[in-house]
Amino acid sequence: KNTDPPLDIQRKFDDSNCGGPTKMILDNKTLKNLDVIPDGERDGSVATLFSVVDKTLTPIGKRLLRQWLCLPLVKIEDILTRQEIIKYFEQNLGIVQKLSNAIKGIPDLEKLVSSIHMSGIKLPTDHPEERAIYYEQPTYAKKKVAKLTLALESLGKIQTLFKDELTNDSEAVGDDTSVDVFRKIILDPFPNMAEPLHSFKQAFDAKVAESTGKIVPKKGVDKDYDEAKKDWKELEQDLDDYLTEQKRFFGSDVKYFGSGNNMYQLEIRDDVANKKVNSKYTLSSQKKGFKRFTTSETMDFLARHVKVEEDEAEALSEVNRKIFFKFSEYKNIWRKAISLTVSVIKRPVHVLLSRFYPDMDKTGLKSE
Repeated sequence: KNTDPPLDIQRKFDDSNCGGPTKMILDNKTLKNLDVIPDGERDGSVATLFSVVDKTLTPIGKRLLRQWLCLPLVKIEDILTRQEIIKYFEQNLGIVQKLSNAIKGIPDLEKLVSSIHMSGIKLPTDHPEERAIYYEQPTYAKKKVAKLTLALESLGKIQTLFKDELTNDSEAVGDDTSVDVFRKIILDPFPNMAEPLHSFKQAFDAKVAESTGKIVPKKGVDKDYDEAKKDWKELEQDLDDYLTEQKRFFGSDVKYFGSGNNMYQLEIRDDVANKKVNSKYTLSSQKKGFKRFTTSETMDFLARHVKVEEDEAEALSEVNRKIFFKFSEYKNIWRKAISLTVSVIKRPVHVLLSRFYPDMDKTGLKSE
């Protein structure tokens, strides 16, 4: 009679989601029985594999470690590759320390990129989000812009780390295999983000955008906004030319007066107006010593002012979304960079630090 216990662990291979049979998928029952990850049904004080080996410093690293434990590698070559990278770190503790320092202040980029992507989606006019009225809209807008600037700043830091500091690090040592594996698996595939990051840096003033919640694009960034600014300049030039013409006609000083719907009235001295005003001028208001008039030209200026103001406001309201959308166009580059960064700075790095630097505290910093 067979007295062997039933086989609880089932090895399943997912060819569609994991790029071939490279990872073992453990079901919930197996994860629970083997105490791989914390189980919500049990006391949180119960030790698990995850709680014991988790030395990560960032939420994004914690998520990847959990994923690695739940989807262990099954191909020997993949396991050996991961071991070679850890060996490289073991032989280059200076680089490990540099990596640890580099991630200080780096936010959860995975969540940031996803959040910015959602902000760049153009919703239909009948969508509830479009009809919603936010009583703290300026604060809400500032938070969204702050996420974008933080993501760009953080991506710039890891670009410098991987494309400049680590690539050109002359202190790297170790056997040829581990050095080659690190370069082949991490450094060579790391995407060059310099061009897209530079384009965003040149597109708008980040400090102004953060303080106002509005992204004011620089010239050449947004066609609609550039067109509105061009219309403003043409209107200002036409206003100046017409005022010069009126001063010449009356032989006296003439000023524009008014605001809102009464903008661009011509203010003229009484004695001059009484001599020169003709049927083209319509009296609109007056004060002691002065009369104010409108003409067909000033009414046209008012209509153009309203139109240009509306066009500029509409363009600006769309600029934030367009910039977020442009950021999303590079999402594959961002995600690849983030993935490679996390694969380097997660658990193995900090295990090595704690192993060789016993005075390393929980934050990953050496105690003084």
